[in-house]
Amino acid sequence: MKHFLVGSLLLIAAGSAFWLHGQTADLRAKFEGFDVNQDGEIAGDEMQASPILPRLDLDGNGRLTLAEAVRAVAQMRRREDAPGENSAQPGDRRLFDFLDKNQDGRLDVAELPRRSWLERLDLNKDSFVSFEEADTVVTRMKQAGESLPSIPGVPAETAIGAEEDLKEQPRVLKAADHGVGRLVADLRMLDLSGKERKLSEHLKGHDGIILAFFGASCPISGKFGPELARLEKEATAQNLEMLLICPVAAETKEDIGKFTSAHGLESPVVHDTSATVTNALSAKTTCEVFLIDSARTLIYRGAINDQYGLGYAKEQPSQTYLRNAIASLKASQRPVIAATTAPGCALDIKPEASVAATELQVTYHRQIERILQTSCVECHRAGGVGPFSLETYEDVIENAGMIRKQVERGAMPPWFAAAPADGHDTPWINDGSLSKQAKTELLAWLNSPDRPRGDPTEAPAKLHRPEEWALGEPDAVFQLPRPVSIKAEGTMSYQFL
Repeated sequence: MKHFLVGSLLLIAAGSAFWLHGQTADLRAKFEGFDVNQDGEIAGDEMQASPILPRLDLDGNGRLTLAEAVRAVAQMRRREDAPGENSAQPGDRRLFDFLDKNQDGRLDVAELPRRSWLERLDLNKDSFVSFEEADTVVTRMKQAGESLPSIPGVPAETAIGAEEDLKEQPRVLKAADHGVGRLVADLRMLDLSGKERKLSEHLKGHDGIILAFFGASCPISGKFGPELARLEKEATAQNLEMLLICPVAAETKEDIGKFTSAHGLESPVVHDTSATVTNALSAKTTCEVFLIDSARTLIYRGAINDQYGLGYAKEQPSQTYLRNAIASLKASQRPVIAATTAPGCALDIKPEASVAATELQVTYHRQIERILQTSCVECHRAGGVGPFSLETYEDVIENAGMIRKQVERGAMPPWFAAAPADGHDTPWINDGSLSKQAKTELLAWLNSPDRPRGDPTEAPAKLHRPEEWALGEPDAVFQLPRPVSIKAEGTMSYQFL
């Protein structure tokens, strides 16, 4: 919610003087919503919610008042609207020369910050921009009262730039680092009808369950309301249960009722006032969804899709993350994208919260089988490319020494890209490395004297592994022009056919 409130503050404050003076009460309400402790200023941890906040702190004292924020944005707008030394002017070559990296006197698409610049500046449509063309367009922009582009190296800050900083769309995460593939604790959840049931009871007779977080007063949750209603209707045909989780303790039954009625939602609602579910799942925002299979394994967590986020909206989503994950679950497979961020109103969760039931003893069926299923069995299975199978407890015990050796030396799973810096997410969608938690649990179990098997009822559901074309059938298959004999021993050099 913090990001949204800052974005609203900037967008509103940059709008018009009439709004600022005529709607002070509304602006104050938004500011107070961001001011978590209601002390009249944004300070301390509150200042860390967005990189734009320190830039609004005009006096640099680490505290931001409503009046100061309004003045800061107004100053940005004035600098943006009033041409000055930081803006390109007719006849000024500084910006053109800065962009002309190869100094050939013209700009191509690779030298321009955006392709749209080429479309506007290339008057003769020869795919290049001369200084004369650029100067002509700048002159027209000034005459029309448009904002002129800034010159690099000359300090400038605009309200538009501030708004850009506040835009946020879903980012793909390394699923294993965010609890995906692990056993979810058998949470007890009390719905608004007064009925309390365990997660396992909700799952009984179903292929899975969708836990959809929402905030009755969160505007982004409201935008996703129609899609939630569609998913709810389709869930019955897919033999899936859906639970709506409201993690905002301050919202009332009336608030929640208005939200569900407005979108025609009929699924049970859990008002998580104690944050039990929120902390157990380590939920981050009011727009996050969790897909859990019948064995209580977390299959997907993240955004519903990418149609809405902080500071932007699309006509149609280009990524339907949850729908794709549901299709994978129904096919007994793992989704390609199994975790994303979920832009929405931010939640205040405990740092030690975890999706997995980490306080429980590590056993084969509870943790180890899931770790191997996620990171090893893709290759180490009957018909796989691995030299031995790891599909059963007996397989793992038989090869325990080799598993331990290869995991300790970092050779398995075979992922050799550099690890991201602490606090940063991997840039690879298919990052196959073990998470720190998974590696710790696997080695601890392998080194334990009894290597407990555990309760078979806690075992993960079996996955369907395609016999061929694991990445999908290729567009074309090329046959070698002649057969090649493979040596039974030794090595072979590259063959030219």
